[in-house]
Amino acid sequence: MLGLNTGLIGGGKPAEGALVAAVAGVTALEDRFALIDSLAEVARPPIRGLDTVQASKGIAPNDGLNSIYNAPWGADEVPLTGGVDYNVRTRYKAAALDGGAIIDWWERGAVGPVGAPIGYYYVGRWNYRALPLSVERRFFRLRHITQWEESWSFDYTGSAEFSVLSECFMTAEPALAHNSFPTITAEPGFFYHLGERARTWHDGGNGQAAANYLRLDDWIDPQGRRWSVSWHRYNNYTNFVMGDGEDIRSGQVDKLAAMEWLMSLGDNPKTGAPFLDGDWFVNGHGLGIEPLFKAEAHAGSIAIKRFDVTFEGKVRIQAVNANLAYVLAPHHELGAIALKFQRNIGGSDAADSGAPWEPWRLTAIYAVGDIDDDPTSGVTLGSDIGAWDYAFQSGAVRPYGGSYHGGEVVLEYAGPDLLQSGYVPSFSFRQRSRITFANAVQIEMTHDFALDGMGTVRESVTATSAGSVNTRTLGMIILDSAFSAFSTDGGASYTELPADNSTVDLGDPTDLLLRNPITGHTVRQITDAPSRPQYTRISARRQARTKTYNEFDTAGALGTIAMERTLTFGATEPDPLPSWAPYTIDFTEATPGNAQLPLGVTREGGGTAPVTLDTSAGTMTIGGGSGTNRWVVTDPAKVLPPGDYVVTFTYTTSTANNTGRSQIAGVSTGSIVSDQISAAQSFNAPGGGTNIHTFTVPEGKTGYIAWESTTNTDGRTVTLQSISVTGAPA
Repeated sequence: MLGLNTGLIGGGKPAEGALVAAVAGVTALEDRFALIDSLAEVARPPIRGLDTVQASKGIAPNDGLNSIYNAPWGADEVPLTGGVDYNVRTRYKAAALDGGAIIDWWERGAVGPVGAPIGYYYVGRWNYRALPLSVERRFFRLRHITQWEESWSFDYTGSAEFSVLSECFMTAEPALAHNSFPTITAEPGFFYHLGERARTWHDGGNGQAAANYLRLDDWIDPQGRRWSVSWHRYNNYTNFVMGDGEDIRSGQVDKLAAMEWLMSLGDNPKTGAPFLDGDWFVNGHGLGIEPLFKAEAHAGSIAIKRFDVTFEGKVRIQAVNANLAYVLAPHHELGAIALKFQRNIGGSDAADSGAPWEPWRLTAIYAVGDIDDDPTSGVTLGSDIGAWDYAFQSGAVRPYGGSYHGGEVVLEYAGPDLLQSGYVPSFSFRQRSRITFANAVQIEMTHDFALDGMGTVRESVTATSAGSVNTRTLGMIILDSAFSAFSTDGGASYTELPADNSTVDLGDPTDLLLRNPITGHTVRQITDAPSRPQYTRISARRQARTKTYNEFDTAGALGTIAMERTLTFGATEPDPLPSWAPYTIDFTEATPGNAQLPLGVTREGGGTAPVTLDTSAGTMTIGGGSGTNRWVVTDPAKVLPPGDYVVTFTYTTSTANNTGRSQIAGVSTGSIVSDQISAAQSFNAPGGGTNIHTFTVPEGKTGYIAWESTTNTDGRTVTLQSISVTGAPA
């Protein structure tokens, strides 16, 4: 679960005399803040350049979960001038509000309608209302929530009239985070300090027409407390007031129980529509104040000492067959995370122990819009049947075992039945298994895996054996090769992973962040592996896939090794796509230091085909040769963004036989065979001609034009005269 815990503001309640001393000017306001800061010991580190929200609307901090917002909607309607007629200023202690917040205000009196709110000033959780976040995010359908509790603590002082309330907006569509908000379908609110105007409004006063107001039955919460409840037509607002309007400066409420009670009421007799619908989205909520206009000058301050939210979403299991299932959980940024689990499938070549592969194991991760969506309908973060969990080597004959590599039987499984589709409050299992190698060495495995209702994976693996085990790896991550960058400092800086399948030593990061620059998606591993006995390093390799390894000692008796980790998923702003314009390669320039390689082209493969680059004639002649010979256009200016393209190869051949072929390589791998976007097309017209290759680079990829030589040695050749690329990036 994810919680917002703002902690305690130090120093206790500020002295009232200091707050209500001069209130009629900005200078006095600044003096008063200095005094409050001193009493409360509020530190103000810069957060995206802001550490204060003041005057008119302002937002800070916001990491996609938490925010502060000053919304003077009442003052704007008058209209009034911030800093002259009134002012509101909010101070907070840290980016995630873990040190609390102080909201302080003043109004010089007789400048607005007496008793009406100046605005709403709050600390918020998630996208309470139209926050301009840097990435799109969706939140949770009401029917997918299994736990939603809120607790709070605040104190206040001053001569002001105000209300303290916690509320949220529900919508029929998820709220995306770019200064827009869908049509509001409901606004349930809980008042913890009731101003006189709010009390009158709750009782049906303040000019509300009978058609716009309804007093509901009292709600009895799970703690046995009575809440008075009223409905108001504007925003389908439902108002909860404890008892007769008692002042509750600290407390706890089960909001999910309140929402389920509202849903149980069915349709509203005033509207014919439901009070709440389980398909509506909860996008976020806030806890704050509504100070009211008064006839005389006044000032006040509220210290929000604690605002805790415990929130869990449902998990859905989608069984496909006896050996395949998907598990989906809501995610606060991506919509939902879908995990693919398989069993009884794995490697069976000479390097593997082979069947059996009995344990359930993770083989893919997807980001999808909702837990009710097709689990494979979204963005593939990683999909590979290889070993994600653990792998070992013992001996030299069919040496690898475990997870994908096989030789593993299940001794015990405790957890949800992956053969039964449906919703569960949370998903976790424990598997005990045994790996047996051809040399009779055995390893006892214990694997604990959990996916919570907020899309976070928690995993622990323990391996025990008295036998000699050459290689030990616990906990791998296998992602699309577009995850080309890694960070060990929380995303402050990134390093590119080479695409040549070489092993990169990442050091000993307990916090490892992998990022796809094209889509902005991230996968984060937080692990205790570096602190465990026999640990050696964390490494990575990238070509057709990006894979990381938590490595342990590679010699002698295994004994017991173990690790725990958490995997979280996120989104950042994607890198700008490469600029692109149609181009032609005419073979008139060579790569400096390599006279046989066209400029901006990379050669791959281990083949031996002879090549003659004639820059004066503008041709490239490729002869026959054994092995695979591949040339890829890797000039950054010629990399293809997503879109539709046509590439035309103009060539001559020595015979009518196949002497070359074109393909399109996938993102950043430079490898046709391992990451092929388009099917191969051969150069085989007698005497030559043109080869027109039409293809699409899909979203989330970038493309590389590539061509290959023949794989025989009978002297056939192809002479390329030009390669022209046209198209339309998406």
